Amino acid sequence: FHELKSVEVHADEMILVVSPGHPLVGRANVRVRDLGSERFVLHHLCATTEQKILRLFHEHHTPCQIVAELWSFENIKTFVQAEVGIAIVPRITVAHELENRTLVRIPVAELNMPRRTLMIYREQGYLSDAAMELIKIVRSFNWGARIAPMRSIAARRRA
Repeated sequence: FHELKSVEVHADEMILVVSPGHPLVGRANVRVRDLGSERFVLHHLCATTEQKILRLFHEHHTPCQIVAELWSFENIKTFVQAEVGIAIVPRITVAHELENRTLVRIPVAELNMPRRTLMIYREQGYLSDAAMELIKIVRSFNWGARIAPMRSIAARRRA
């Protein structure tokens, strides 16, 4: 598909999150093999991500116990907060909860799953003015600046 071009809209990382009272909180040097007895909540519609997570566990000869497959990251966050299970999710989907400490990130040494979101468009042929403007906006958008105001809003809500 040589006529197709792509623009990276956002780059993120997949992270492990747990409820604040989970036994893994504060534990150093967590490895994939340490997660074999944990219950996991996954996103049902993210098949590629689910496959990557299962492959990660398989590569480390560790079982991945899936207790729920949900349809939204909001539901996943609710299940993790209610201690139904833990989850590996895109960092941006839990930025607010990490800031508010309703979820806690657990660093896992082998968890290296970059997540890129791309916008794909046809380079040749007709592009409407609106489509060209959208491509221009996406190329110049500053995601780091977008996340910072979200943190400020979260801090004001806590105050």
